Amino acid sequence: YSGIPTDFEVVVLSYKLKLMKPDAAIYLEAAKMAGVAPEEVFYTDDIQANVDGARAAGFDAVLFTTAAEYVGELRRRGVRFNY
Repeated sequence: YSGIPTDFEVVVLSYKLKLMKPDAAIYLEAAKMAGVAPEEVFYTDDIQANVDGARAAGFDAVLFTTAAEYVGELRRRGVRFNY
C-alpha cells in the first residue's frame, strides 16, 4: 500500500476489486469490507459523479468544495473538533 496510511483498518483498492467509481458496486463492496451498512458511511469527493455513485449505494455523501465546508458537514453530523 505505498503511500496509503496504515492507520486504516480497511483499505479498498479499486484495481484489486476490478471496480471503479462511480459504479455503486465499489461503494457497496467497501461498506461490506468495513463491516458497516452503506447508510452508516459518510463519503466526500471532489467529483460530483463519484458523490452521486456513493449516494446511489446508500452512502451519506457530499461534494467536497472547501475545507471549511467539509468541516461544517462533519459538524452537522456530530463530529467535534478542538477549534
